[in-house]
Amino acid sequence: MLPTFIIGLREGLEAALIVGIVAAFLAQQGRKDALTQVWIGVTLAVAVAICVAGGVTLKIISADLPALGRLPIGARIAFEPVTIEVAEAARRELYDKINGLLDQVVPLARTSADVTTRLLDCNLISGVADAKSSAA
Repeated sequence: MLPTFIIGLREGLEAALIVGIVAAFLAQQGRKDALTQVWIGVTLAVAVAICVAGGVTLKIISADLPALGRLPIGARIAFEPVTIEVAEAARRELYDKINGLLDQVVPLARTSADVTTRLLDCNLISGVADAKSSAA
């Protein structure tokens, strides 16, 4: 989270520097009308950024709402603190379970020649497929 914040802060400072340079140039040239448009653009950019950040925040918060919606009214929600060791053990358990499921998957041993033969046997050009050849 900290690296994301630092990158966002850097980008914001860079944008402020660029806007400041443009504003100084326009003020030096005496273009007050264009300077007003720059500040309108900055205001709109900040408003859009706030709306996007709010939308992302609501999306993250609402990810748990379906599970919370199934709880009865007045139910208590508690978070249990865990140690790194407990979290690692849970991660290893899930990892082993997923690998066990992956070991049960049998890969299909079909070559491109088999697929081409089956497609040609189905007579797809006329739009008619034989049930025997397409089921094999």
